Amino acid sequence: MSLLKFLSRPNFYILWIWRIINVLSIHTFFQADEFWQSLEPAHVKVFGYGQLTWEWELGIRGYLFPFLFEICYRIVKFVTTTLADLFDLDEVVLSTIEYYGVLICPKLLMATIAAVGEYHMILLVRKVYILSMRHHRDDDNNDKKNRDDNKSSDHYYCTLEQLTLVANIISMTNFFNWFAMTRTFVNSFEMALTSVALCYWDWTGGSYIESNTFTLSLFWAMISCFVRVSNGLIWSILGGFLILSIMKKRDISKIGTLFKKIIETFIIVFVINIAVDYYFYGYLIFPIFRFLKFNFTSPLSQFYGTAPWNFYLFQGIPIVTGSALIPLIYGMHHSLSSRATSEIMYAPFVQMKFVVLLNIIVFSTLAHKEFRFIYPLQPLFMVIATFGYYRIRVILSSWSKLLNIVTNLIVAATLLSAIVVSVYHESGVISVIEYLHEIPHIESIGFIMPCHSTPWQSHLHRNDIHDLWAISCEPPIHLLDDPDASNKLKYYMDESDYLYNDIPKFIKDHMVDNKISQDTNIHEWPEYLVLFHHMDDKFMHDYLKDSAYIEEKRFFNSLGHWDSRRAGDVIMYHKSLIL
Repeated sequence: MSLLKFLSRPNFYILWIWRIINVLSIHTFFQADEFWQSLEPAHVKVFGYGQLTWEWELGIRGYLFPFLFEICYRIVKFVTTTLADLFDLDEVVLSTIEYYGVLICPKLLMATIAAVGEYHMILLVRKVYILSMRHHRDDDNNDKKNRDDNKSSDHYYCTLEQLTLVANIISMTNFFNWFAMTRTFVNSFEMALTSVALCYWDWTGGSYIESNTFTLSLFWAMISCFVRVSNGLIWSILGGFLILSIMKKRDISKIGTLFKKIIETFIIVFVINIAVDYYFYGYLIFPIFRFLKFNFTSPLSQFYGTAPWNFYLFQGIPIVTGSALIPLIYGMHHSLSSRATSEIMYAPFVQMKFVVLLNIIVFSTLAHKEFRFIYPLQPLFMVIATFGYYRIRVILSSWSKLLNIVTNLIVAATLLSAIVVSVYHESGVISVIEYLHEIPHIESIGFIMPCHSTPWQSHLHRNDIHDLWAISCEPPIHLLDDPDASNKLKYYMDESDYLYNDIPKFIKDHMVDNKISQDTNIHEWPEYLVLFHHMDDKFMHDYLKDSAYIEEKRFFNSLGHWDSRRAGDVIMYHKSLIL
């Protein structure tokens, strides 16, 4: 049986194998949260060493997502301990097994989570198709003239298998899915949860709210909201449509059933989150409120950068949807519903489009913007794009051969681009950490580069290094309750700012041969020094040329970079003699 035949129906195992290949190919850096907000806290909890960022010190992060990786690490630790008890293995062999387990186990977990989310996204496409067909037949029975007007509903005459094939190809070859879906981002986890919850959602307007599948939808939707509170906007909109639909039918008893389920599910999810956070922090804490305070009721989120209001329109959506952009735009513009006019506002496509539009509007009002913030909308993007693509095929049926050629070229170019940024571009910051892990004896390592430019102990996995440090960039937490925080934020400088504002002065004031002070901003010249080519070209080459530092290894990182401080290779120096 051909691959296309397999892709013409939902197949979790094909998606799972695809995402395993995907995750094992990723050897590049995208954004620091991939390591520092998921793997690093779990590593600290299991192995007892690593570094917690200020978010964990302040308590604005929930531990539910990192807890999954803690389970991974504990499995790895258990397997290693068991092998040590059963077999007389060399310590080096055991440590190697543990190290690669630490690297690979979280990847396999994320590949599984991604496949589950993607599988339910395909099921969602099929569910919407079946609902649309049902309403289309109802409309035909009520109005015989619809049989002679196929232009308004041509896409309903494709088969379910054809639509499934399109959905599979659009999702599996999507640039951003390949690049980010299997990374250890909480946004990727949130996207998968959203996909599952949307699949089990009651799109009929209240017919199935008493079912167990709808309860599952509520459960996973609430989990996604606790993982990232901004996901609540999606479910507030869909919940509002559902309530309006039930009220329109005047089925008041179902309103009571709905709210009863919401309360019961909320209590269960709330208790789970409280228990997990208590387990990590050691005391009762509600990170969701602290997260809201930092990101929405104070200006401190702007510390990590701002973007123009149209960022998501001209950058975010095109990057996240990739080759599905044109079908998405067409689908957003064209009516994809066949429901009667009196019910059009409750059609699944209308609800999805409303969710997309309102989320983009709200996220566009926030100063700090990132591509991954809108990633939970990807299931909706993919559904709309799938139907939009098939409508385009119907309209351009006389150009089908040319359309197939263009589609194949776009898919090939998309996959090639995704592979380049997953395997090649920004790989040096990963390679240098893995290289450092293999060096037998290390006294100290220092990273003079923008903060969080590399993974940490989740990839280094060594507790025998006496002094391990990097340039920091702590935000001005002391301004959190300051009414004049917006103005003071403009003048605040972290350690990274001081470094790049005047590098020679920073080196003179903050780098010493023998550290006596306990000041965390004072660093002793390390045995191994890691920096970007930018720093080497501008200042460090002149400073190090007469020192005991010798360039030991150079790692390709990028041909170009939006942040000039991270441009070029990653260079590792070794201090062979005492300064």
